[in-house]
Amino acid sequence: MSRDALTDDGMSTIRQRLGEIREMERSKGAEAAEKALIALIREVPDNRPAYTALSRVLMKQKKFDYAVRAAEKVVRLAPMEAEPLVLAGFARLRNEDREGAAVAFADALGLDGANTRAMMGAALLKMSEDSHEDALELCERAVALDPDLERAHELIVRINLKQGRKDDALAELRDLVEAGGGSSRALRLYARLMRDEGRLDEALKAAASRLGEDRKSLKRFSQLAAFSGQADLAVDEYRKLAEATDAKPADKVRLIAALIRSGALDEARTGISALPDARVLKPLKHKLSGDIAMAEGQHTAAIALYRKACKAANAQEPDADAIGADAPEEDLAKLWQKHSAQALRVALRARRSPG
Repeated sequence: MSRDALTDDGMSTIRQRLGEIREMERSKGAEAAEKALIALIREVPDNRPAYTALSRVLMKQKKFDYAVRAAEKVVRLAPMEAEPLVLAGFARLRNEDREGAAVAFADALGLDGANTRAMMGAALLKMSEDSHEDALELCERAVALDPDLERAHELIVRINLKQGRKDDALAELRDLVEAGGGSSRALRLYARLMRDEGRLDEALKAAASRLGEDRKSLKRFSQLAAFSGQADLAVDEYRKLAEATDAKPADKVRLIAALIRSGALDEARTGISALPDARVLKPLKHKLSGDIAMAEGQHTAAIALYRKACKAANAQEPDADAIGADAPEEDLAKLWQKHSAQALRVALRARRSPG
């Protein structure tokens, strides 16, 4: 493929190749996708879409220095566009180059004052510097431009909590959740805050009143029920999702987790064995099996499974010394359980979106 591929019908071939590489990443992992992208760039130098994809894949692998270099190449290829600068800003932020990230986000906003991704990047940077009011102003600007921008709403919640404005945080969360938005993190926080206020039943009743037959509605209600400790209620709704004709592996994973919480361990085991043997699911299968072992009081077995989950996700092991060398095995197992859950969330989030 020649350089001319960038100016003729060859671009459609490049897009097709990039689609194939995305599928490769899902099946074989980010490292395989990285190698394929580098090969594509060698075939077609100055290939902006490939450099963009490469920077994101490198960020997923925490190769932030190289991700910055790839992002800067994109900026050189499109110096008058804002999105390459936003990409460079997130890469620099993850590489702990806050000054460089600030310049990139500011330059992006200079080219496109309505770029909400640049605003969110700048807001995250301000948060890391404890400049909460500046971060809040940026989030409010983003929401004014895009009222459905969930990340901005969620960051507003975090800022309000940081500043001790719990009522404002809860009001923002409630509006977000009742409008049908919010990530799993937002739903979990909403459930916790409503429980702290003694209003958990109110939250569940409100969610039930909005429950429809669509996937998004069922998923959100199931998550809220699970986060609220209503395991049986969550099982019923997760089962609808998992048994639907368009069910996804994630639906089945959520059902298994709800089954474990409700004590239906045999059905949970059957569900784990039926999960596809995909690379992305391997750490989750170990984690879920560890949760079953925990539920049965088999702490040694649980630790071994959580260790396998972390290894499969390329995550570091927890600091066992944090609870003391003489700690009971149950406490160590709980440490592993919490650590593996967090590690897997980080790993899966990195696969989905680098920023």
